[in-house]
Amino acid sequence: TYDPSILTDAGYDDYSAFFKDGNSSNQAITVAIIDSGIKTDNMDSSINQARIKTDTVYDFYDDEKSNTDENGHGTEMAEILLSRTPENVSVLPIKAVGANGKGTVLSVYLSIEAAISAKADVINISLSDIGNSPLLQKAIEDAYDANIPVVVAAGNDSKDCKEYIPANIDK
Repeated sequence: TYDPSILTDAGYDDYSAFFKDGNSSNQAITVAIIDSGIKTDNMDSSINQARIKTDTVYDFYDDEKSNTDENGHGTEMAEILLSRTPENVSVLPIKAVGANGKGTVLSVYLSIEAAISAKADVINISLSDIGNSPLLQKAIEDAYDANIPVVVAAGNDSKDCKEYIPANIDK
């Protein structure tokens, strides 16, 4: 399991600078991307597709059992992550929202719990909503208890993140 203190102990607050300076131990790191899924045929051809873990399909949005991205956002998040990290970092796409970019608190909760069960090293949630949720609070606390850092979005409109779930969860 990835130890997040390796970054701060080395005096870095930015993953790209840390890896660029050659500090990666080359341990395998899996980042669960909870979003709209992934569509590999739309990705930049320079990205090594072997870094995308698709052997198990995680789809908590609907009953289709497909993590195919019909929105594009999940694919874009995976592309950004894979293009800025070394080869030992892989992504685990988990579909929590549909083509319209909407999901439910339950779909995000189940996605977080699946990432924990899959032993992801980091969880990325680049989606948000206004309000609070005891259910998402529980899931993020579960990740915290499992020593899995959760990186979340806080909206795109320059408002205080205390208004946005899951960014307003204090863990």
